[in-house]
Amino acid sequence: ETGLSYYKDSLATNQAYKGHIYNAIGVLLETQKDYQASQEYYREALKIFSSTDDIFTINTAYSNIANNLANLGKYTEAKKLHKKAISILEDTDYQNELPWKYLNLGATYMESLEYDSAVVVLEKARTLNEIVSKGDNELSTVIHNHIAAIYIELNEYEKAEQSLKMSIRIAQKIFGLKDFDLGESYYLLAKNYFSK
Repeated sequence: ETGLSYYKDSLATNQAYKGHIYNAIGVLLETQKDYQASQEYYREALKIFSSTDDIFTINTAYSNIANNLANLGKYTEAKKLHKKAISILEDTDYQNELPWKYLNLGATYMESLEYDSAVVVLEKARTLNEIVSKGDNELSTVIHNHIAAIYIELNEYEKAEQSLKMSIRIAQKIFGLKDFDLGESYYLLAKNYFSK
């Protein structure tokens, strides 16, 4: 808010920074689950970023708005914006961002209980992540956990277990025994055993 006041008092002129301030405030409000207020800041950031040629910032704003729409249960609008974010990045130098965008779209399908579509999109995210990162990374564990959660819902326990074992292996290799995603993997593995 202090940073934003510099613009209101005309002490700062770089609009891109103003957009980043709006976006940062939106992120904080989203973290506090104030999705409506967060959307207002994200939309202001998008207006500013859209006046530039910076594809990365424009894409970030679209993704943030889409994630918020999913949080608000507006899945159709969220999926539409996630797909727009993906299409913006497909022919750019930001290929390393595509797996994250597909993860967001897959998670939205998952939240809207469209499990078959979610698995297809998450598998695309997994494949792209392997191509881009050339190895295991944190995103690998997140994708595997999402896929496993879907398989649990579909009563496909063996597939869920395979995905979770991959996630656990990757997380332990990268982070050791103390990691949020690793904890999530163990929780899902217990849920899978209980459901099975």
